[in-house]
Amino acid sequence: LIYLGLRKKFETKYSKCPGYKLDDGKNGFEITAILGGNPIKVTVIWHNKDEKRDEDRDITIIKPPNKHDNPNLPGQSVHRYIEVKATTTSKKSFHWTAREVALARAEGNRYKLIHIKNIDTDDPVFAKIRNPIDMLDKELVIEGYKIGF
Repeated sequence: LIYLGLRKKFETKYSKCPGYKLDDGKNGFEITAILGGNPIKVTVIWHNKDEKRDEDRDITIIKPPNKHDNPNLPGQSVHRYIEVKATTTSKKSFHWTAREVALARAEGNRYKLIHIKNIDTDDPVFAKIRNPIDMLDKELVIEGYKIGF
C-alpha cells in the first residue's frame, strides 16, 4: 500500500514536467524530469518487495531536497527512510527491531514509521510518525521490543 501510494504521489507531482520518464526496476522505480529548468531524479527502493530481507528499513527514497532540508546542499540528493508495520488489530503495538531503532535514531527527521492497523479489513487505519525516536526516552537502550503509542 505504501509503495504504491509513493509511486502515485511522485507520478502526480512530476508527470507533467518536461522530460518526464518513469523506469520500473526489480525492487523499485526511478523518475527523471526537468523541474524549474533543472534535471531531477527520484529513486524509490522497496527493500523487501519479493521477500522479507534482513533490512533496517522497508523503503528508501532518494530525491531532491525540499524547503525543509538543508539549504546549504543545493543539487544534492536527500535520503528518506520508511519502516512499515502492519497489524491485523487496532492495537497500537508492534515489534520494532534494534536495527530499525538504530536507523531511526541515526536519521532523525529523515526516518518515518508507518503503522497500518486493521490491515486485513476494508478500512485500514494509517498512523505516520516522523522521527519516532522523539517519542522514546533518549537514554533507553533498545534491543527489539514492542512499542505502543
